[in-house]
Amino acid sequence: MKKDGAIEYGASNSSWLAIAHVLFYIAAITEWFIRKPPVDGLSILGIALYVMSAMALVGVISNLCRLWTVELLIARDHVLVQRSLFGVVRHPNCF
Repeated sequence: MKKDGAIEYGASNSSWLAIAHVLFYIAAITEWFIRKPPVDGLSILGIALYVMSAMALVGVISNLCRLWTVELLIARDHVLVQRSLFGVVRHPNCF
């Protein structure tokens, strides 16, 4: 999209968020290995929320197609998407 003239906002923020995202998963996996917590109702709820969030992300990506990115880019040919989750939540990728 950048080659086609898209404007990027907060480039350093995107890098820091990507680093924080990876560190979060590393920390969660490390905690699981160290603590070996039992699987209980709260764990099941957390897993269910995670799966629903992953499904929402797949929906967002499929709606935006080539316009989806982890960076904050505004494409020259940008058109406001108002279908699917975007009709309910302005920026569902935030979930």
